[in-house]
Amino acid sequence: MSIDLGELNWLAVVVAAVAAYVLGAVYYMALAKPWMAAAKLTREQIEGSDNKTAYGLAALASVIGAVVLAILVQATGAADAAEGLLVGLI
Repeated sequence: MSIDLGELNWLAVVVAAVAAYVLGAVYYMALAKPWMAAAKLTREQIEGSDNKTAYGLAALASVIGAVVLAILVQATGAADAAEGLLVGLI
């Protein structure tokens, strides 16, 4: 089996990566207070830390996940929403 990265839908990869990053941000913002309470952290401690690395790694993970999913779609030959759903369930 041969995977041709040039055949991937790169617009879909970018959209999926951005969507995953944004949904992750919304998810973590919604759970920020309970997480800080459980970790015994204050807002000042969080704001005083350098979060650039964490944000960068989260963005990179979103891109990697989107590329891997696009490769799976290409490898399985999923051509419609139902087949895409099956790939997503894997």
